[in-house]
Amino acid sequence: MNVTFHWKMRFSDDAIPYAISDALSNDGLDFIGCLFSDSGGAKYDDPVYVELLEGGIYGIELVKKGGVKYFDWCLSYWGAEFEENMARVYSLCDENFFINVKLDDFEKVLIDWKKFVSKGPLDNNAKDTLDA
Repeated sequence: MNVTFHWKMRFSDDAIPYAISDALSNDGLDFIGCLFSDSGGAKYDDPVYVELLEGGIYGIELVKKGGVKYFDWCLSYWGAEFEENMARVYSLCDENFFINVKLDDFEKVLIDWKKFVSKGPLDNNAKDTLDA
């Protein structure tokens, strides 16, 4: 899975992060991009948003260590279910609208997303590219 993180300036003092991945639906919708852009209304520098990301990372760790067999991590409109070797990224509006990715790949991307968001926008052209 290839993912690139960017910062976009909405206003002169308001930057938002976004992700572009190759985890696409048949119609070209970017599941990872949609999931990561679902902040639940919280600003990306708000500790509440960072805690949401940490909750997803914690859920993956629980599954990988065998503490639970299944963990459902939901934001406002998008979620991900974690099982032994798989992450299922899906729309909360239509659970039949989903994509499966390797759990290890998703974990790496989620951890890197948290790091990217936590660093904040260094400049208008800040970006990170990942190959998971």
